[in-house]
Amino acid sequence: MRVATSFYVTAGIAVSVIAALAVVFATWIRRAPPKEQIVIAAPDVGLEIEPRGSSVMRDSPPPPEGPFYASLFVAGATWTLPCRFHDKPADAQRCRVESATVHGDTATARIGCWFVHAGETPNPAVNTYVMTPAGLFKAETTPSTDGTPMFTPHPIAKSLPRGWGQEEPPGPIWAHAMIRHHGAWCAVDEFQSEDTSAEFAECISPHGIVGITQRFNIGPAEHCGDVP
Repeated sequence: MRVATSFYVTAGIAVSVIAALAVVFATWIRRAPPKEQIVIAAPDVGLEIEPRGSSVMRDSPPPPEGPFYASLFVAGATWTLPCRFHDKPADAQRCRVESATVHGDTATARIGCWFVHAGETPNPAVNTYVMTPAGLFKAETTPSTDGTPMFTPHPIAKSLPRGWGQEEPPGPIWAHAMIRHHGAWCAVDEFQSEDTSAEFAECISPHGIVGITQRFNIGPAEHCGDVP
């Protein structure tokens, strides 16, 4: 999986952290739950509703029918996420659906995200999202749909383990949480070892990607959009 990085975050990336992230994101590949029927229909212009407390600037069409993450499968949909670092405004991150296709009960979208800099040509980090009746899957290229999805059609809230982050771990360890936040669902993955840590969260609502958090080393995270 690829992520867009700003100047603040890029400065903290190390080789050991990249190896750590591979452990974190590999945990999304688990056993898939029972299938559900999904329906993707043409968007209804009357569905545009601003979620409570959202700081996301939307340039996207209204969401189609289907699970809440069906909103990611509208070609051309664009979301601009104002960012903050050290609780101060930072570069905005923009995500755009570059392509979306549907084959039977499977939909595939290529979504690129980048940090907006005036006068610069975007160089997006592009990932592939696949929606099946079992849920939403994500990877840099073609994600496996045999494991546990990033989101299911009806997520169940789950917190990080009690005491997480309060003590030095005995070795590399990861944790996953599923958080309901302002009308969106947020998938959170965190990693810890004796000398580094990492965090990645993505929040999706019926209106698309509404929040992203990323941290590649010990220190503050960069929050974009509406995140927990």
